Amino acid sequence: MSRWYYAPARVTKDDVILRLSNPSLEQQLNRARFALAQQRANFEALKLAQQSEQLTAQGNLTLLKSELAGAKLRAQAV
Repeated sequence: MSRWYYAPARVTKDDVILRLSNPSLEQQLNRARFALAQQRANFEALKLAQQSEQLTAQGNLTLLKSELAGAKLRAQAV
């Protein structure tokens, strides 16, 4: 909530008596926040892609182990 003070008004230590703004700096800050959000999203996407690749590799390894075990059993049966 904004409040206006006129001389000789009494103010306390928590009262805001002047607020400065810099639109250019605010725009830079918004761009930086957007860039950070993009990088976080990219990082999460890469993390998910790596997890997917790892699960695929683990599935392939399990399949190969199963095929090896089957081949060993067939070789013993002969």
